[in-house]
Amino acid sequence: MHELKNTFLNEFRETGFAIAHADALDKLELIRRTLFEEAGNLCDAGDDAAAFMNEFHKREMSGAELNDFRMAMIRGFNERLDAGEVIFDAFQDSLLRLVGPDVAVQKSCNIVIQQPGDIDVSPIHRDAPPNSPFEVVLWIPLVDCYGTKGISLLDRKGTNEVIADLRVAGKDGADKVYEKAKRVGHRIEASFGTACFFWTGLMHVIPVNEEVETRWSLNIRYKNLFSPQGAKRLPDFFRILRLSPLADLAIKSERETAMDDR
Repeated sequence: MHELKNTFLNEFRETGFAIAHADALDKLELIRRTLFEEAGNLCDAGDDAAAFMNEFHKREMSGAELNDFRMAMIRGFNERLDAGEVIFDAFQDSLLRLVGPDVAVQKSCNIVIQQPGDIDVSPIHRDAPPNSPFEVVLWIPLVDCYGTKGISLLDRKGTNEVIADLRVAGKDGADKVYEKAKRVGHRIEASFGTACFFWTGLMHVIPVNEEVETRWSLNIRYKNLFSPQGAKRLPDFFRILRLSPLADLAIKSERETAMDDR
């Protein structure tokens, strides 16, 4: 296990991304089961969560109907579970090794449903800037993802090359650079029970899903509480999740001093 964790850290340090298996698979099963139960409150979902999610496109939802369904499901899910807490518990060892014991988490966990042939996908981009480069994104498949059902990431070297090409090409040549970048990205294939950790500075793209199954996934960001913040800051977009004993003591002491000074 120690060697696996070292491999994970070395891959992340070298490329900017790495895949980790959950330390507590039951936490991911809880998330998927809860989402499935919320979906069942809105439609006839059957009795198999993976089958329901993979075959979701057969229900032929789209547009406003699909968005209303997703938002209603998310509301019910968030009332029942603290996604940031549960995901942290699922991948605690990897997260603590990356960000340390003082942890802030994105307040909202994004849930994505990508049906086959849906062309409404995010263009190639990177989060930092304006997000802080001290954040890590967790992309968590709720079904097994392969081929175009996954995501595509450029590693650190590829991202730096794209940025350099964009400086030379300017606005007029940006489209050609982005199209080339899409072709050289690393296709991330991941099964349920794993997560892809990637640095906010990496270029990434969601390809059009050309497979025969629907992708369900989560994404959420974590950072060290005391690292520099980006445009999305505490307390509007992030919240404190974990404090080391030292940080807990120091923050309590500062609060007590502030009260005494009044």
